[in-house]
Amino acid sequence: MWLHLDVKGEDGKSVTWSIEGQAPNAMLRRGMTKNSLPVGAEILVEGFRAKDGTNKASVTRIQFADGKRVFD
Repeated sequence: MWLHLDVKGEDGKSVTWSIEGQAPNAMLRRGMTKNSLPVGAEILVEGFRAKDGTNKASVTRIQFADGKRVFD
């Protein structure tokens, strides 16, 4: 499953990132549903950036504004 996020950089400009998660069924088992990320939601994503330096990453943890974590 891929998430496409608009990330505001330090310069204030928005950059699109593509974040690779797990298979949809695995995401469901970990508490992520299709309604977990409404448009405009702020989240913290931890993961590993693509080796080629592009704005792609493999997620290891997602944390919501309320403190709930996924993939812990």
